[in-house]
Amino acid sequence: MRQTAKYTAAIQAAKQAKISNPRTLDHEALYTALEKKSYVWDSVVKSWRYVEPLPEPEPTGLIRVRVSAHKREIDLKSSVVAKALTKAKFQISNISKVYQNHPDGKSPHEARVYIECMEGK
Repeated sequence: MRQTAKYTAAIQAAKQAKISNPRTLDHEALYTALEKKSYVWDSVVKSWRYVEPLPEPEPTGLIRVRVSAHKREIDLKSSVVAKALTKAKFQISNISKVYQNHPDGKSPHEARVYIECMEGK
């Protein structure tokens, strides 16, 4: 296995992060293990450093629904989904514009709309 500066520094950081047997891990597995323990690679100084994890934010209650359909039917289908969400007591806050799928993609005749809503009280 090639001993890059990043990998060599990762072996050292693994000791601080209390990752057992870091030399048995391949490059990607070691980097992933460090990242899970809040270490990030600083390519400027060529070292891994610990970053205090951010507190997990409270859930907002926002729900995003993606509706995909044939581009000639997207308005009708997204309207049906929006009505069903409203009937189920969801408050719709936004319905996006229609986005066409890329003509070279797998579904060139499909379009999509995003519906944002919150659960009603």
